Amino acid sequence: MLALSGFSWMCWILPENPVVNTLFGTNMGLGMGIITFDWTQIALIGSPLVIPWWAQCNIMAGFVLFYWLIVPLIYYTNVRHHLQEIRVERH
Repeated sequence: MLALSGFSWMCWILPENPVVNTLFGTNMGLGMGIITFDWTQIALIGSPLVIPWWAQCNIMAGFVLFYWLIVPLIYYTNVRHHLQEIRVERH
């Protein structure tokens, strides 16, 4: 079922907020905070029942650091546009 594969709960709480839709939206946003009930998506990198707890903690820490801190920081500081301007100025 498509409804169970990705559930963006923050967009249901605040559907008219553009910042919330940019960060948590699944179609046009960054897709942060998605809850899934589909076991095929949960087990995409391997069965979570087999991975040791310390490896799951490392995966979660890397996920939080990269997707919840670094990606929004890069997105809202407009790094991509700035790098394109530097590239254009050099040519």
